Amino acid sequence: MTGLATAGKRPKKAKKWAKRKNILVIAATSAAILILAVAYMLSLANNIENGNEAQAVLIDQLSMTNPNKPFYWTTQTLLNQFNMQVWYKEGTFNTVDFFRDLPRYNFKIIILRVHSAVNPETGNLAIFTGEKWSDSSAQWDYLTDIMNGRIAKVRVEENSTAYFGITQAFIPSMNGDFKGALIIMMGCEGLTNEKMAKAFIEKGAKAYISWTGPVSSEHTDAATLNLLQHLLVDRKTVGESVTATNYEIGRDPDYGSELVWYPLDEEDYVVDIP
Repeated sequence: MTGLATAGKRPKKAKKWAKRKNILVIAATSAAILILAVAYMLSLANNIENGNEAQAVLIDQLSMTNPNKPFYWTTQTLLNQFNMQVWYKEGTFNTVDFFRDLPRYNFKIIILRVHSAVNPETGNLAIFTGEKWSDSSAQWDYLTDIMNGRIAKVRVEENSTAYFGITQAFIPSMNGDFKGALIIMMGCEGLTNEKMAKAFIEKGAKAYISWTGPVSSEHTDAATLNLLQHLLVDRKTVGESVTATNYEIGRDPDYGSELVWYPLDEEDYVVDIP
C-alpha cells in the first residue's frame, strides 16, 4: 500500500510541475513578444528620429482633424512587403522647416495626407503644414517667405484654427532635390491646375498624382490604398494604376473629383522598388 500511496502522490507532483512549466513557458513567450513589441516600437521611434533610413514617408497632417490610424498601418504593411521602411510624420511634427528639408531625405515615395485648398483669386494651391499660425513667427521667422508668396495663412473652415500653408512658390526654395520621387498628394484640388505639380517636377520629382477638385478624407484614403496596391503589388504603371483606381473606387461621390497624374508623358513610369 505504501508503494501505491507513493506512486499515487508522484503524478500529482508531476501535474503541479507540468502546470508550473506551462506557466513558465507562457510567461517566457509573453516576455519574448513584449521584447519584440518594444523593439519594434523603438525601431519606429528610430525612424521618426532618423528619416534617412526610410524609403517612403507618410506626412499625416490630417491626423489633427481626420485621424485614420488603420490607413497608416495598412500603408506601412504594404510598403514593408517590399523592404521599404516608412517614416510616419504625424500632426504638429509637420512644420514649415520640415517641409523645407523634405527633399534631403531622398524618399522614393512621398504621401501627403494633408488638407489643401486653392486660392480662388490667384489659383495658387496651399498645402497645409501642421504648424499653427503664429503672428510672431509670421513677422520674424517666415517674413521673407510670406512676402514672396511662399507661405500663406490657411484654415480648414472660415473660423477654424489657422495654419501655415506652403504654396508652389515654396517648392523651389526647399533644400535639396527630390531625385525622382513619386509624390502622392491626397489633399483637395492638388491638380485643379498644374502649378503645384509643375513645381514638384521642376524640383526633381518623377511624377505627381492628385485630385482634380475637393475630396473627402474617407474617399482619398480608400483611393490611395487602392492606388498603392496597383503601383507596388500589381507593378502597374502610373497611368494604369490611376485609371484602375478611378474605375474601381470611382470619383468622389460628393464633389465628382478624380485622380490624375502629372506630367502626362510619365504614364508608363513604374515605381522603383529597392
